Order: sequence, then C-alpha cells, then structure tokens
Amino acid sequence: MTGKRIGPIVVVIGLVMVVLGLMAARLFLFVGVAATGLGTVLWLTRPREARERR
Repeated sequence: MTGKRIGPIVVVIGLVMVVLGLMAARLFLFVGVAATGLGTVLWLTRPREARERR
C-alpha cells in the first residue's frame, strides 16, 4: 500500500524538480549571456577611452 501511495508523490516531485531545473537553467543562461555581453562591451570600450585620454 505504501508503495502505491509514494509512487505518484515521487513522480510529481520529480516533475516539479525538472520544471524548476529548466527554469533555473534558463535564468542562469540569461544571466550568463547578459554578463558576457556586458563584460565584452566594457572590455572593448575601456581601451578606447584609455587611448583617448593618453
């Protein structure tokens, strides 16, 4: 009896974990892309400003 009751609960928890994992992965992916883009822009613009100051 306990196996039949626990089974569906484990399946539901597993599905919730997968959904949260996908959401977290998308969030980290978005943050990673944004940080990389921002870092690239700052990295490319700073040398130009430094050259102009010199």
